Amino acid sequence: MSQAQPPANIFISYARSDRSHVSVLHPLIRGLVMDSSVFVDTHELRSGERWETQLRQAIAACDVFVVVWSWRARESKWVHEEVQLAITRADASGAPRIIPYLIDHTPLPQDLAAYEAVSAIRKDAAGSAWFEILATTIVVAGLLSAAIFAKVRGRTQLLPLIGLLAAWIAIFSFWALRGARAPWADVSASTGLLLGAVRMQLRALSLLWLGCTAVALVALVLRFAW
Repeated sequence: MSQAQPPANIFISYARSDRSHVSVLHPLIRGLVMDSSVFVDTHELRSGERWETQLRQAIAACDVFVVVWSWRARESKWVHEEVQLAITRADASGAPRIIPYLIDHTPLPQDLAAYEAVSAIRKDAAGSAWFEILATTIVVAGLLSAAIFAKVRGRTQLLPLIGLLAAWIAIFSFWALRGARAPWADVSASTGLLLGAVRMQLRALSLLWLGCTAVALVALVLRFAW
C-alpha cells in the first residue's frame, strides 16, 4: 500500500493591485489540491521585521511558489523580493516549484523566464490590444484633422477648444501611465471601478499621450503662429 503524500504548501505572491485575480486563484487551488496549505501574501500586513520573518519562513517552507505576473507585479518591490527568495532556495535545494501565472502580456524577467508559466490571458487579448491601438490612432488623427480643418476654413476660434480637448486626453493618458498607481489599479476603489471601463494596453495609452500632446501643440501653433 503506497504511503499518502504529505499536503503541499503553496505560496502565492502578487501585487496588491492584482488581488482580484488572487481571489479567484486562491479558492481554485484549494479546490484542486484539497489538502494543501495556501499562504496568500497579504500586502496590507507587511510592516516591521516580524512580518518579513514570517514571509521568509513561509517561502522557505513552501513546495510550490506561484507568482501572479503582470505589469503591476513588475513594478512591485515586494513581488521581486519574494521571487528572489524563492529562486535562491530553488537553486540551492530544487524546491519550491516556481510557477509564473500570467494575467497580461508583460514579459517575464530573465530569472523567471526559465520556469514554465501558466497563462490566464484570454485568447482574444492580442486582437483586443490591436483594436485599442487602432482606436487610439483614429482618435488622434480625428483631432489633428479637426484642427487643420478649422484653420483652413477660417474657424480659428475652434482651435483652442480642440487644443484643450487634446491636452486633457494627454494628461489623462499620462496619469494612467504612472505604473502601478494607475487609477484602476485598485479594483476596490470607486475611481478604479469607474475608469476600469476604459482600461487600455500600455502601448495604446502611450500612443494616446504622445499623439494628443502633439495635437495640442499643433492647435496652439495654428492658432497663434499663422
